[in-house]
Amino acid sequence: MYYSLRFAEREDLKTIQQFADQAGVSTEGFDNSHFIIMETGHGEIAGCLGMEVINQDGLLRSCVVSSNLNQGHIISLLKSADLLMEKFRLKNIYFAVNKNSAAELLEIFGFRRIQADELPSHMLASNLMNQLVSVPNVEFMVK
Repeated sequence: MYYSLRFAEREDLKTIQQFADQAGVSTEGFDNSHFIIMETGHGEIAGCLGMEVINQDGLLRSCVVSSNLNQGHIISLLKSADLLMEKFRLKNIYFAVNKNSAAELLEIFGFRRIQADELPSHMLASNLMNQLVSVPNVEFMVK
Protein backbone atom coordinates (compact mmCIF):
# COMPACT_ATOMS: atom_id res chain seq x y z
CA MET A 1 0.00 0.00 0.00
CA TYR A 2 1.11 3.57 -0.73
CA TYR A 3 1.71 5.96 2.19
CA SER A 4 2.66 9.62 2.17
CA LEU A 5 4.20 11.89 4.80
CA ARG A 6 3.11 15.45 5.44
CA PHE A 7 3.16 18.13 8.11
CA ALA A 8 -0.12 18.05 9.99
CA GLU A 9 -2.40 21.06 9.95
CA ARG A 10 -4.38 22.34 12.95
CA GLU A 11 -7.53 20.72 11.56
CA ASP A 12 -5.78 17.31 11.71
CA LEU A 13 -5.32 17.51 15.49
CA LYS A 14 -8.62 15.85 16.44
CA THR A 15 -7.94 12.91 14.09
CA ILE A 16 -4.39 12.55 15.45
CA GLN A 17 -5.75 12.55 19.01
CA GLN A 18 -8.24 9.81 18.14
CA PHE A 19 -5.48 7.77 16.48
CA ALA A 20 -3.27 8.14 19.58
CA ASP A 21 -6.19 7.34 21.92
CA GLN A 22 -6.82 4.08 20.06
CA ALA A 23 -3.16 3.15 20.61
CA GLY A 24 -3.38 4.00 24.32
CA VAL A 25 -0.99 6.96 24.01
CA SER A 26 -1.51 10.03 26.17
CA THR A 27 -2.68 13.07 24.24
CA GLU A 28 -1.84 15.53 27.00
CA GLY A 29 -0.02 18.50 25.50
CA PHE A 30 -1.02 17.74 21.92
CA ASP A 31 -2.31 21.31 21.54
CA ASN A 32 1.28 22.56 21.93
CA SER A 33 2.82 19.98 19.60
CA HIS A 34 3.57 19.79 15.89
CA PHE A 35 3.08 16.57 13.95
CA ILE A 36 4.13 14.75 10.85
CA ILE A 37 1.55 12.21 9.75
CA MET A 38 1.81 9.20 7.52
CA GLU A 39 -1.37 8.66 5.53
CA THR A 40 -2.80 6.02 3.26
CA GLY A 41 -3.82 6.93 -0.27
CA HIS A 42 -7.33 7.39 1.15
CA GLY A 43 -6.22 10.02 3.68
CA GLU A 44 -6.40 7.73 6.73
CA ILE A 45 -3.68 8.15 9.36
CA ALA A 46 -1.34 5.17 9.56
CA GLY A 47 1.31 6.82 11.75
CA CYS A 48 2.30 10.04 13.40
CA LEU A 49 5.29 11.64 15.07
CA GLY A 50 4.80 14.65 17.29
CA MET A 51 7.20 17.23 18.62
CA GLU A 52 6.92 19.81 21.37
CA VAL A 53 9.17 22.84 20.75
CA ILE A 54 10.90 24.08 23.89
CA ASN A 55 13.15 27.10 23.38
CA GLN A 56 15.50 26.05 20.56
CA ASP A 57 15.11 22.33 21.22
CA GLY A 58 12.42 19.78 20.45
CA LEU A 59 10.96 16.88 22.39
CA LEU A 60 9.82 14.10 20.09
CA ARG A 61 6.66 12.51 21.36
CA SER A 62 3.83 10.31 20.36
CA CYS A 63 5.42 8.13 17.74
CA VAL A 64 2.36 6.03 16.97
CA VAL A 65 2.14 3.54 14.11
CA SER A 66 -0.55 1.30 12.69
CA SER A 67 0.03 -2.44 12.68
CA ASN A 68 -0.23 -2.24 8.86
CA LEU A 69 3.09 -0.42 8.55
CA ASN A 70 6.25 -2.33 7.83
CA GLN A 71 9.72 -1.57 9.15
CA GLY A 72 10.56 0.64 6.16
CA HIS A 73 7.54 2.83 6.77
CA ILE A 74 8.41 3.19 10.45
CA ILE A 75 11.98 4.16 9.54
CA SER A 76 10.63 6.82 7.15
CA LEU A 77 8.46 8.21 9.90
CA LEU A 78 11.39 8.35 12.33
CA LYS A 79 13.60 10.01 9.69
CA SER A 80 10.95 12.71 9.37
CA ALA A 81 12.16 14.01 12.75
CA ASP A 82 14.89 15.74 10.73
CA LEU A 83 12.19 17.62 8.80
CA LEU A 84 10.73 18.89 12.07
CA MET A 85 14.22 19.88 13.25
CA GLU A 86 14.82 21.87 10.05
CA LYS A 87 11.38 23.47 9.95
CA PHE A 88 11.71 24.86 13.46
CA ARG A 89 15.49 25.50 13.27
CA LEU A 90 16.19 23.46 16.36
CA LYS A 91 19.60 22.88 17.92
CA ASN A 92 18.73 19.48 19.39
CA ILE A 93 15.88 17.03 19.49
CA TYR A 94 15.26 14.74 22.44
CA PHE A 95 13.42 11.45 22.55
CA ALA A 96 12.54 9.17 25.46
CA VAL A 97 12.38 5.45 24.71
CA ASN A 98 11.55 2.45 26.86
CA LYS A 99 13.03 -0.32 24.73
CA ASN A 100 16.68 -0.97 23.99
CA SER A 101 15.80 -1.94 20.41
CA ALA A 102 14.27 1.52 19.86
CA ALA A 103 17.37 3.18 21.28
CA GLU A 104 19.59 1.12 18.98
CA LEU A 105 17.50 2.10 15.96
CA LEU A 106 17.66 5.79 16.90
CA GLU A 107 21.44 5.56 17.22
CA ILE A 108 21.53 4.64 13.53
CA PHE A 109 19.77 7.96 12.83
CA GLY A 110 22.38 9.93 14.76
CA PHE A 111 20.82 10.02 18.22
CA ARG A 112 23.00 9.33 21.24
CA ARG A 113 22.02 8.13 24.68
CA ILE A 114 22.20 10.54 27.60
CA GLN A 115 21.43 10.32 31.30
CA ALA A 116 18.44 12.17 32.77
CA ASP A 117 20.78 14.52 34.65
CA GLU A 118 22.23 15.63 31.29
CA LEU A 119 18.86 17.03 30.14
CA PRO A 120 18.86 20.83 29.98
CA SER A 121 16.72 22.56 32.59
CA HIS A 122 14.42 24.09 29.95
CA MET A 123 13.55 20.59 28.72
CA LEU A 124 12.54 19.60 32.25
CA ALA A 125 10.05 22.50 32.20
CA SER A 126 7.95 20.37 29.84
CA ASN A 127 5.27 18.49 31.78
CA LEU A 128 5.82 15.44 29.59
CA MET A 129 9.60 15.38 30.05
CA ASN A 130 9.22 15.96 33.77
CA GLN A 131 6.94 12.92 33.95
CA LEU A 132 9.25 10.78 31.82
CA VAL A 133 12.25 11.38 34.10
CA SER A 134 10.52 9.44 36.87
CA VAL A 135 9.45 6.48 34.69
CA PRO A 136 11.55 3.33 35.23
CA ASN A 137 13.53 1.95 32.27
CA VAL A 138 13.21 5.10 30.16
CA GLU A 139 16.30 6.05 28.19
CA PHE A 140 16.85 9.55 26.85
CA MET A 141 18.29 10.20 23.44
CA VAL A 142 19.50 13.44 21.81
CA LYS A 143 20.42 14.45 18.30
